[in-house]
Amino acid sequence: MVTRKLSILFGLAIGASCIGGPASEEEAASVGSAPLRYRSYDVLFTNPMCGPYDLEEEVGTVGGGTRTTTHENAYCFPQRDSGPSGARPASPLHRLKSWIEATGEGDEIFAAYFSFSNKSVKNALCQAAQRNVKVTFVKDSGQDGSAAAEVAQCSPSNVTILERGNTGDVGYHHNKFLMVNPTQAGPNDTADEDGTTYVKLVYSSGNMSSGTVLHQENWHFLEVARSSYFTQSHVCVANALRDEGTQAYRSRKAFTEYLDNCRASVQAQPESDIGAFFLPDRGDSQELRRRFEAALETASSVDVAAHRFSLFYLQAGLRNRLTSDDDFSARLVADDDLYWLYPREGEKQDLGDNMPFENTNVWKLRTAANDDTSRFEARFIETNSDMHLLHHNKFVIARGRADGQPDTVVCGAANFTNDAFWYGSDSTKNNFENIYVVQIPHVVQAMERQFDGFWGETEYAPEESHPPVATPVDEMPVEYTRAVSPQ
Repeated sequence: MVTRKLSILFGLAIGASCIGGPASEEEAASVGSAPLRYRSYDVLFTNPMCGPYDLEEEVGTVGGGTRTTTHENAYCFPQRDSGPSGARPASPLHRLKSWIEATGEGDEIFAAYFSFSNKSVKNALCQAAQRNVKVTFVKDSGQDGSAAAEVAQCSPSNVTILERGNTGDVGYHHNKFLMVNPTQAGPNDTADEDGTTYVKLVYSSGNMSSGTVLHQENWHFLEVARSSYFTQSHVCVANALRDEGTQAYRSRKAFTEYLDNCRASVQAQPESDIGAFFLPDRGDSQELRRRFEAALETASSVDVAAHRFSLFYLQAGLRNRLTSDDDFSARLVADDDLYWLYPREGEKQDLGDNMPFENTNVWKLRTAANDDTSRFEARFIETNSDMHLLHHNKFVIARGRADGQPDTVVCGAANFTNDAFWYGSDSTKNNFENIYVVQIPHVVQAMERQFDGFWGETEYAPEESHPPVATPVDEMPVEYTRAVSPQ
């Protein structure tokens, strides 16, 4: 595998974040004539601080070595690691709380997430509501609602809790985004000289749960122009989820019609350096697939960070390139739950949400590369399955594109499954998802740097948080062994 090492970019990386601003002339020229207008765009990674912890017993490895401890920052214990990990200024949780805590009377918060259990976010939203901030929280109808109910009880007149998903041909409500003052400027918002105001908008791979702290996740924090197509399309989705009149959230067809009509009225043009796609909109599914497949077909290398691994056209695209192009290479980092479904050695373990065929999909790619790990290799983050902690990232990086397009990232709320990405037949269900195709240079560089960190190829300053180094197959244990809980 060709080494992809990025030196520390002090102008771009602070802690675990990449900090941007209005697109520079160089950035705009590299991606087209209509770049996203933003005041800041930071990419933060959870990168929890955990361990290493002693294993319950010494264990051998596939390659013949031995292990006595977990890998640093991989296997976590919530009671010990949540507080310090979330308190860091570079953590997504710290940023979320700071945004919520900065709101006051006259402000509005809209949040849409699959699940909600984080106590710090719950308390921050509760206090915001008591300051007369209007709070709307949309959650999946099948998930625990106790945290949302507690927020509602803090100030019933200021809090609206909505449950969506699991109706008709709609699967999970799996969106993951939050906006502060999406429709109008708040009392303390400032404008540029030309009158442009900005929305605080965050989208993520993580839920409002362990996804803010201990899962391996990426969170994107933007101060983005309120008038931009990017912002207005998110407002359209928020309105579709809220709309009790048309009930646009009850079926794929109704959602598609509502969203398409709403976006047709937006005055701004879609951005050239970032595309936001919202499923189960049929047109979005089709255009997203076109862009995704074009990136796979033209990249010289592809990196995949995944929780689930079953999207058929991602599988086919990688397999075709590995079969037909000896100069193409791909890497995959996934949770060890996936590995243990069919381990190289040891007994099969059913530890999480992955299905056995997802493991088979990984080894099909290895076969397509003729077992040449310089062309395809999968590595795994060894997390604490007993606590349902996960490598929960879902992003793909297409590097070195031959079609003149810059390096491209596909990321967002959706797992790499057909229910998430593909508008299927009448008999299938599709989730509510928000997915992004990003070509903003400093954002792509942040994602590349993080993935290279999983591969042990990134240099970090002493004060930086960093991801765990993923475990190659030869270093995986020959039996699943838990860590000793810290006292």
